[in-house]
Amino acid sequence: MKIKFYKSLLISLVILVLFAILEPQQLVDGRNGNLIYYLPVIHYDRSPSRFEGMDGGTVECIAIDPKNSEVIYAGTWGNGIYKSEDGGLNWSKMNQNLKSAFIYDIAIDPQNSQHILASVYKQGVNQSFDGGKNWQMTKGIPTGAVIYSIDFHPKNSSIVFIGLREPTITYPDGTKDYPGGVFKSFDGGSTWVRKSSGLSYDYVYDLGIDPNNPDVIYTAMHDTGVYKSKDGGENWVSMNGTLPPDDIDIRSVDINPVNSDVYIAHWDGDGFSYSKDGGHKWVRVASTDASNMFVYEVLVDHNYPSTVYLVTAAGIYSCENPTAKSTCSLLNYGGKFVFDLALDGNGPLNNLGMTRKMYAGLQNFGIFKSLDVGISFEPKNNGIQANIINSLFIDPVNPSIQYASSLGRGLFKSEDNGFSWYPINNGLTDRFVNLITSNPDNPGLLYAGTQNNGIFISNNGGLNWTQSNTGLSASKNKKSIQKDFDSVAEQVYDWMDPIDRESLEVINPDQKSIPSPSYLDITTFSFDPGNSKRMIAGTNGSGVKISDNAGSTWMNSNLTTEYVLDSMIDPTGGDNSFYLGLADSSVKVSKTSKMNWINKNNGFHPSADVFSLAKASNSTYFAGTESGIYKTSNGGSSWERIGLKDIKIADVLIDIADKNIIWAGTDQGLYRSEDRGENWAHYPIPGLLNKDILTLTQIPGGSSFYIGTNGGNFYYFSP
Repeated sequence: MKIKFYKSLLISLVILVLFAILEPQQLVDGRNGNLIYYLPVIHYDRSPSRFEGMDGGTVECIAIDPKNSEVIYAGTWGNGIYKSEDGGLNWSKMNQNLKSAFIYDIAIDPQNSQHILASVYKQGVNQSFDGGKNWQMTKGIPTGAVIYSIDFHPKNSSIVFIGLREPTITYPDGTKDYPGGVFKSFDGGSTWVRKSSGLSYDYVYDLGIDPNNPDVIYTAMHDTGVYKSKDGGENWVSMNGTLPPDDIDIRSVDINPVNSDVYIAHWDGDGFSYSKDGGHKWVRVASTDASNMFVYEVLVDHNYPSTVYLVTAAGIYSCENPTAKSTCSLLNYGGKFVFDLALDGNGPLNNLGMTRKMYAGLQNFGIFKSLDVGISFEPKNNGIQANIINSLFIDPVNPSIQYASSLGRGLFKSEDNGFSWYPINNGLTDRFVNLITSNPDNPGLLYAGTQNNGIFISNNGGLNWTQSNTGLSASKNKKSIQKDFDSVAEQVYDWMDPIDRESLEVINPDQKSIPSPSYLDITTFSFDPGNSKRMIAGTNGSGVKISDNAGSTWMNSNLTTEYVLDSMIDPTGGDNSFYLGLADSSVKVSKTSKMNWINKNNGFHPSADVFSLAKASNSTYFAGTESGIYKTSNGGSSWERIGLKDIKIADVLIDIADKNIIWAGTDQGLYRSEDRGENWAHYPIPGLLNKDILTLTQIPGGSSFYIGTNGGNFYYFSP
């Protein structure tokens, strides 16, 4: 049963004015980085098509204008680039002609701050000459390459370097190579040429230019350590020196501006190291190794170079005068994935000379600002909307009440037709929520299915949640444990690029750094329309669980290892049946009274993953898979692929007003068929830069829709 989301089209002008002036408020405890209050606000506009949603999301990179530190750019993972001209108080989207919504890095020309370069996922380097208002492609970068790092020459901004990964090469035996290299521009980034002589056959995560001698450059290689050039990138030599051969997955590099010491970040749980002799000898900071620290970025305070910051998968750390035996202290955001830390080098200093003003970009929680050397941060998300929306639900009794799941941030509720939102996470110990729904005969009884802690139930509109996992075993079979790794890795490591996750699995095959879920990963709920106390819960890797008391307790069905992706009820003729969409095994069906599952796979391609099921009429159903849409006209006895081959279909929706119209939300945008699936056409939505659709919802009683996207919030449109 797909969760559907509804918002009324009528919002009073008075409420609009009152709420439009409110700003999100959020406080962070500087001792541990915990969020203690949050009020996200939607700014409502019922134009034919518009982005809407909660402020926040994943901010992957931050760039501060070197000539005006009130001007800041934030690159998000899913909603493009934002710009603030008031120190982060307000943000405006800057996506005109940008080629993708997924941004890795942003670099500002140190001599002309209107000139900006942005790394756009698999779309090369995009360039702006007007402060981000308009973007254009640059030339010379291999098709499909991913640029991880952009660095202007500190003294001559006509020269720019990038580190990149080219498309993966897969050989007939299944082995893979991850090629990449360094490219250089002599015209400010408009054109690029390869400068990889001497580099290993590997891709480059980061580059570090020595500010004391810009001809000296270091690379952070994905799996082959550190390389160094002494001639501006023309030639490279390995500088792995004393690095252990199994410890050369380097994620970041930075250079001390006073003595040219080199600092490198290890992405395989081994903390960070430094070299005082140009990379010949490396010294590991033992405490970061012992704590299994995944360091995403290493950053030196150029105003106070004895301070080195570590941006990690579990917070920001500060290291003072690092030595092999020194201890790095948690500065903020313990337990949260921080993607970037930007220091305002031209801003105020404290009494020691340390940079006071800094910005942090977090996974799921947006951007934060500190004015006290990172001791405390305040949110600066007003206008940034880059949340992963994978569940939308409307109260069937009171349509002005709506619920949304923002992955990693838990559940949010609106009581005014979606105009304003507040979190409803009291008692919800897992903020990775897959779905929310209610009991059809008792709409006040809400269910939330989470990725790591099973099922939660609320009987007071989501204000309080209680776990309801009796009978949901925490033990997993071997196959399911691997799936758990994939699930958690997707949350933590696959936020931007599947290649990173593949690499991590190779480096870390024993999965020691990946926590196992406490309970089952709940993916779907369905209720028997003849007896709503009888319900099923689909899981990721543990099949189907059954409840006969509205979810108070659970028991196994005869499916115990399957990966359930969706479920649907067919009440035709009073002979109720549960339909399951499964990973690797297509569709299974059972009478609601028997729970004896049988295959309905005839016509599916082998090992089909069925992400979505929808009923058009009696015995006519549609199934969305990772490679197209299938249709059956005989209740599932046989299926035929009817379109969108090789496109991943996340959601299928039958139009309420006209059942001949079928909608498909895909990872390549929205598609529509006007003849019951016989022919399909891409349905363009103005301004929809993020085409990775996770859920599709039609507003009951009307022709308007919402789509929830992977990092782009949700979007309202009216055909």
